[in-house]
Amino acid sequence: PRDINPRQYWRILERREAREKLKKACGDLKRKPYIYESRHKRAVMRPRGPDGRFLRADGTEAPK
Repeated sequence: PRDINPRQYWRILERREAREKLKKACGDLKRKPYIYESRHKRAVMRPRGPDGRFLRADGTEAPK
């Protein structure tokens, strides 16, 4: 890796180990694809451009 403060790198390694330990204890928790059903439904209904992004309120694509 890049030059990192040794204390920071040690802490990164500690955190990785803790995360791995937690993963083994609890297993892989499956996350829901979205949190709020109502927001998801609203987003599905919104018009999108050819690239998949939402269109602006006036129906045109946002300038790039």
